Amino acid sequence: MVIAQLGARLGGTGHLPSYLDATFDARLALIRSGARDTALIADAGEVWRVFTCVFAHTGWLHLLFNVGFLFLSLVAAERRFGARRTIAATVLMTSMSSVFSVAWTPEVSAGASGLVFGWIAALAVYALRPGSVASGHLQRTVSYTLFPFLGFVLAMSVGNPLLDHASHAGGLLSGLFVGALLPTQALAPGRLDQSGPPLQNSTSWTLAAVTCAVLTLFTAQALAGGRNKPTTVHVVDKIAVDIPPTYRPALDDLGRVIYGGHSSLVRLSVDTIPRYRDAPLRAPHAWAVRERLTPLVEASILAPRTSPSAAPTLDEPCESHAFTRAGNPVNLEVCAVSVATQKVVVTLETPAEWTDRYRPMLLRVLGSIRPIAPTQNR
Repeated sequence: MVIAQLGARLGGTGHLPSYLDATFDARLALIRSGARDTALIADAGEVWRVFTCVFAHTGWLHLLFNVGFLFLSLVAAERRFGARRTIAATVLMTSMSSVFSVAWTPEVSAGASGLVFGWIAALAVYALRPGSVASGHLQRTVSYTLFPFLGFVLAMSVGNPLLDHASHAGGLLSGLFVGALLPTQALAPGRLDQSGPPLQNSTSWTLAAVTCAVLTLFTAQALAGGRNKPTTVHVVDKIAVDIPPTYRPALDDLGRVIYGGHSSLVRLSVDTIPRYRDAPLRAPHAWAVRERLTPLVEASILAPRTSPSAAPTLDEPCESHAFTRAGNPVNLEVCAVSVATQKVVVTLETPAEWTDRYRPMLLRVLGSIRPIAPTQNR
């Protein structure tokens, strides 16, 4: 975790505050360092973020608290249960914490707080179980260090929208479960611990952790909405388009209908071009620039940007346009599809560095545009 934080700093991912704020730069910087982002899991399939998010932290203070108490917990656990059980339990708690986070925390989260909560709960349950060989040192660690830390964090968390409460809850619940399964007898020095009851030998723990990790990848994708059926929208009476399942209609800055998903940084719009008599006015890309983009520029919401690093445009029928929104670089892909005698224009706005990630989704939307037969009355 320390190495990941140093890499984020040296790699120039951007300055991060002590707690995650809602600014464009802070969110993108955190995502570059491996944070979990629900939109990228659903739209770009980056489900691996459910595990890399524990290494990303919003700042040195956040990292110091998590690493300090996690170190105490893991040292105590490894001495009593062995490295394999400790690693397996860590994977199990990370999985549950991330699944809860994807299910109930919108957009971006990072840090190992859920894992810290999990190990605090696991060691507390283990220390209180009848027949455990918890030493006085472990009981003192739980009583005088881990419990006060847990109470402090819970007190600080109440009403704080910047903290991932779902991740904390998932870690805490999984820790209670793991603590109830940990073997009551400590690992004897120098003994290969491959025997004993199924819930106690380390091989079973390893298999359980691997299974849980694989299931977490599929579960997170499903919870993010990436595997749900798209929503079919009729843009005119005889033309339909499939909107990604997590996208819902909303109004943009000028009161026009757009579609937004898990991320407020991504905007999708679908329009049909009116049938003008003047043929030049029917040029789809020119119409989209005039009707969709120019009003935003005139309202000072978007500003034209010239950047040699801008991602290359898709093949026809799309054009790429570079702008800034609130001083931050964004790309707008403007694509036109002809269906019968009607022209449909799809516009997708993403942060400039996300353009390539979102092109598969854009191609799926374009490929779904189709004519539909009128309803027959009987």
